Amino acid sequence: FNGTAVVLTFAFAHCPTVCPMLITVGREALRQYPTDRAQFIIVTLDPWRDTPGALKSIHTKWDLPDNALVLSGTKDQIAQVQESYSYTSERDQKTGDIVHPATVYVIRPDGTLAYTFNSPSVRWLVGAIESVLAPQQVL
Repeated sequence: FNGTAVVLTFAFAHCPTVCPMLITVGREALRQYPTDRAQFIIVTLDPWRDTPGALKSIHTKWDLPDNALVLSGTKDQIAQVQESYSYTSERDQKTGDIVHPATVYVIRPDGTLAYTFNSPSVRWLVGAIESVLAPQQVL
């Protein structure tokens, strides 16, 4: 995704609370951008149920734009990505539900982290994307 702004969050398909809000806000913010300008990346917190084979149907269920990807992997791969963003979650072994924060990251086109939001609005995300896509001013 070098050269594009990236909005990244963690979610899972069976989530009844935080995830629908995260997906809606990210989807609405990213619909305004072509795929060569911005990407919406959703890393599943539930690789037990959100398997690679289920990702296409999750993408459709969430009505995601073309510049959005839902990614899964092994439990260890997901944990490694979470660790790299200092993102914590806890899975209930009985129900499979996952308690997690409503964190959204905005990454600059050069791959560096620009913003970390908790429960952002569409306006906040659009502002952050515009900020990271703006030409850098030399003082």
